Amino acid sequence: MVVVKVLLVITLYMLSACNCSFLNSELAERLDKLEALYERYENLISKNSNELQGLLEKARAKAQPMKTEDENQDEQEVNTDVQPANNVNKRQILTTASPLSHPSTPLVFHATLTNSYSIMSPKQTIVYNTVITNVGNAYDSNFGVFKAPFSGLYEFIATISAYTNYYVDVEMVLNNRMLCRAHAGAPNMDIGMCVSMVHLNTGDDVFVRHYNGRGTYIYGGYRYPSFSGHLIVKD
Repeated sequence: MVVVKVLLVITLYMLSACNCSFLNSELAERLDKLEALYERYENLISKNSNELQGLLEKARAKAQPMKTEDENQDEQEVNTDVQPANNVNKRQILTTASPLSHPSTPLVFHATLTNSYSIMSPKQTIVYNTVITNVGNAYDSNFGVFKAPFSGLYEFIATISAYTNYYVDVEMVLNNRMLCRAHAGAPNMDIGMCVSMVHLNTGDDVFVRHYNGRGTYIYGGYRYPSFSGHLIVKD
């Protein structure tokens, strides 16, 4: 820009010295515009130069050597071989996933009773014959028995309904051991419920059966009675 300014001054000097005939008002007007344009660009360059200088200073500051976060963490790492036993155990607890944080294989069933039992033999199994859900295929709707495919903690719920003016008792059984009982009685087809949360081993059977000597008439209409269960956590 200094060169442009010098050339502009020399041109004006030569034109004034030689008193050329083409120096007229039109040329003078163009020179005025050129000078104004020069001043405009000079101001613009000056302004941008200040901003550029500021950017360069910021870039130099960021370019100074500094440790990254990963490098700082590496320096703070401690040799676990010489740590106290308690500290090692704490680290293992923090880094080992809880069994409940990873869901086990889905295992759930739900079946309803659509048949009525007017006469039952002692300890007759109640077959909840209409399957709604059977994820894992562990419930057999032909025999009314759930067989555990693997050991773990399970929850089961059974409901039962008695016919009008009758009553009936049932029990939920693990293999041959009673888990809970449900009672349904007169006068208006009351519904009884039995809930159990129990640990099962692989191959254990859970089912619902008539409680010996306690009523004979189970009402299965409208799918009131139901039998369901699900795996809470696998061993």
